[in-house]
Amino acid sequence: MGHMDVIGFIADGFNIYFPIAIVVLCMLTLFNVGTRLLNVLGIQQFMVDDEITQELVDEGKEIVRRGLNSIIHSVLLLITAVLETSFCLLSVKCIL
Repeated sequence: MGHMDVIGFIADGFNIYFPIAIVVLCMLTLFNVGTRLLNVLGIQQFMVDDEITQELVDEGKEIVRRGLNSIIHSVLLLITAVLETSFCLLSVKCIL
């Protein structure tokens, strides 16, 4: 695989400590430690289902729906333009 001593910080134990750090971060995520810590500090996350949370979720869904509709509309316009161009190339009317 190669020598680990070519790059200094990798040779000094990066290949040992980095996987341990990844496992620790995964465990913190698994047990929602970040959300719990923010909750203890008074910064509310979306932990409870209330009316405001549902309104924000609905607003997000509406924004995504509008974005997808815009993309679909753009693709349909592009397909229409390509079809009209290819039909125009085959037609005698467009040449004249």
